[in-house]
Amino acid sequence: MELILVTVAGMFIGLCAGMWMPGRDLRGTLLVPGISTITMVVMWEALTWMGLKYGDFLIWALTFGITIAVAFGTTLYLNDSRKLSEAALTTKR
Repeated sequence: MELILVTVAGMFIGLCAGMWMPGRDLRGTLLVPGISTITMVVMWEALTWMGLKYGDFLIWALTFGITIAVAFGTTLYLNDSRKLSEAALTTKR
């Protein structure tokens, strides 16, 4: 049951990062939510395998914190890389 909650939370974090950050026209609509969902599920499973229990605060804090950092960092990276590639294409013409 917790895995479903983690998956939905990862999608929500990705959607929020995609909507709140500038440059929505530079990246795909579902790319950031997909990356954040995968990050959150993989982090959750890795921390579960490492022995953290579902009721511990540490598993929730690490999973949410790292996923938020990855979602917003990915959004910034995608914006910058797209701007650089667009600039490179316009200077070649």
